[in-house]
Amino acid sequence: MSMLKVVWGSAALVGMIAGSAQAQSSFVPVNNIAASRAALGVGTSLVPLDLSTASFLNGTINLGNNGFSTPFVGAGGNFSGSLGIEVFGNVNSLGASLNDVLLVYTMQANSGTFAGAESFDFGVDTSIELDFAALQAATHGRISADTSLEVGQLDPTATLFNNVTANDTFMFDFTNGGTVLGEPGQLGGGNAETYSWYIRSTGNVKLNFVDVLITDFGGTTVRSMSLVNNPGQPNLGVPAPGAAVGLIAGMGGLALRRRRR
Repeated sequence: MSMLKVVWGSAALVGMIAGSAQAQSSFVPVNNIAASRAALGVGTSLVPLDLSTASFLNGTINLGNNGFSTPFVGAGGNFSGSLGIEVFGNVNSLGASLNDVLLVYTMQANSGTFAGAESFDFGVDTSIELDFAALQAATHGRISADTSLEVGQLDPTATLFNNVTANDTFMFDFTNGGTVLGEPGQLGGGNAETYSWYIRSTGNVKLNFVDVLITDFGGTTVRSMSLVNNPGQPNLGVPAPGAAVGLIAGMGGLALRRRRR
């Protein structure tokens, strides 16, 4: 069943159907809070990971060469904002030298609209499934310097759902504490609220686009990237087949030139 064509009355109902209704198990990652991107090594030990030549991606990079950002608008324009992701690595290119991968998500909701964003549910109704094991093994947390919430607002509840007959999902539930992201009137009225979350893993993972269901008095679906379990797709730390073929062809050409001499 495609849930993207159905408008629901509450995020709780959507979350139940999209994530936990078929849940075999769930996992709540520890929120290892980082003061800033720099504290995670961005700009020193970590640099933007060039994804522009990753032919296995089922979407197009539009944020530099290492990320993707998309706006969203709820049913009837009742909520709006943007969702972005940036990818960093210990080296700037895919291949065997890549062993440290950092995903940085930026969830933003505008408080000038009728309602804020209750939840962001990654992996819903997509042909490529999340990699539950890789996400479970990764290090997660909020990036405080990139997060702007009203005073007293709690972090969302982040939960991985390992589903039996539906896709595995990763939900950020902002109703924790009774306040949602970008609720009208927050941060002085009209200003957007932003929440930044990171996922740190190894190069032995796969990355691709998945659907993300965003809800509050209805739902809307956008795309973003996540760690995925996609048979046939190479890990980030494995050179693309084309690169290997090119390398072999280049070596063959070099040998031929030497023989001709």
